[in-house]
Order: sequence, then structure tokens, then C-alpha cells
Amino acid sequence: MEKITVTIICTNEEKKIQGALESAEWADEIIVVDGGSTDKTLEICRKYTGKIFSNPWPGWIEQKNFAISKSKNKWILSLDSDERVSKELKEEINNELDTGGYDGYYIPIKPVYLGKPVTRCGWYPGYKLRLFNKEKSRWGGTEPHESLIISGKTKKLKADIIHDAYDSIEEHLIKINYYSKIGAELLIKKGEQVVLTDLFFRPLFTFFKQYILKLGFLDGWRGFLICAFSGYANLAKYSRAWERQKSMAHGK
Repeated sequence: MEKITVTIICTNEEKKIQGALESAEWADEIIVVDGGSTDKTLEICRKYTGKIFSNPWPGWIEQKNFAISKSKNKWILSLDSDERVSKELKEEINNELDTGGYDGYYIPIKPVYLGKPVTRCGWYPGYKLRLFNKEKSRWGGTEPHESLIISGKTKKLKADIIHDAYDSIEEHLIKINYYSKIGAELLIKKGEQVVLTDLFFRPLFTFFKQYILKLGFLDGWRGFLICAFSGYANLAKYSRAWERQKSMAHGK
């Protein structure tokens, strides 16, 4: 039977990381890479694994590659600190690795939003390449949207990783504020010229696509909030980029 390492990177995740660690206890090895937590994250982690490594935050891509380098096993399941491995996924992984023939597996991510799973809005199944042969894989992409680059055959699994996405609206808004700043800077770096019509049409189209085309309305009031906040996130990103470009044009 193939041995599996679960890797988790974290910084100040005392509220959610225990669920991730508990769901990974079946693995042969748990690797935690901490970016400099000042809360009780490390205290919680020590209850589940002795393989905790400190690495000052270098970015998502480098931190995940650092975690790979600490694994003693060939097969790695990359888990975020706010995610959990479902019982069905554990069984499916063991069955698949016994069969063999693939180098990586895409896993559906099921988000839990304000206490209930969401299955539409374009959020689900949201397949991500998370189970992989480290000898043929590395993390790449563009911060903060890292992606796994793999050389080999891949397959989609059926069972879910459960993502504890947001427990409150405040938490969602904080994340939007964080990522919209990064997104605006990326737009500027790419040289994309933002105009006023972007601020109007892009948020509306995002809402329409997720709420109507992606059937977000079937997720009830949670679906409405998700789609509305997605539109707002686009507004925040493009308006920040627009403001920044105006300042640059005036030499500020």
C-alpha cells in the first residue's frame, strides 16, 4: 500500500486548523509548515504531529514547495488549514492508490458558507489538483493563485474535500478586501487599462453569471450573498486599479 503525507501550511489558524488535522490523522505522515503564528496554532498542531517546520512566509507557492521538500513519502495530499478530508475521500484515495496508473488526482472542493454546504454559484465542484506524486510535481502559477504543475496522467475523484470557507459575513468581507488589493496590483503589473465602464459592467456580469447562469439562486439567501459579494469583489479590485492608474498618470 502506498504511504501518504498530508501537508498543511498555516499562519495564525487556531480557529480552523484542528478540523484539518483531525481529518488527516489516517495519513502516514502530517507535515505542518508555519509562517510565523502568534496565536495557539502551533500548540494545536503539536497534538497531531511532531513534524512542524517554521518558515517565514515567502508566499503561497514557495511555502507549498517547502512543505513538499519535507515529506518522506512519494504521495502527497495538500490540504489548506480550513479544509477537511471527508471519510468518503479517504476511502477513495486508498482504493485509487492501490490500483495505480495515475500521477495526480483532481478533487472536488465543497465549500461550507455560513454553516451550510454550497453546491452552485460556480463554487462547486471547483476541482483542484491536490493529491499527487511529488516526483512529478511542483507548485507554480502566480501569487496568490498557486497551481500544481504536474508531468503525468491525472484523474478526477468523486469524493470531496470540505472547505470551511466563511463562518461570518465579516470574515468574507475581510478576505475580499485582502484579495482585491492583490488583484488590483496584478492588473497594474499586467498593464491592463481599467476604464470606468469596467467598474459598472464587470460586477454586474459577475453577479449575473454566478446567480443566473451558475444557478446560484438555488442556494437560497446564501447563494445571493455569495454572488453579490463576488460582484462587489470585482468592483473593489477594478476600482482600486482605476484609482491607482489615475494617480500614476498624474505622477502621484
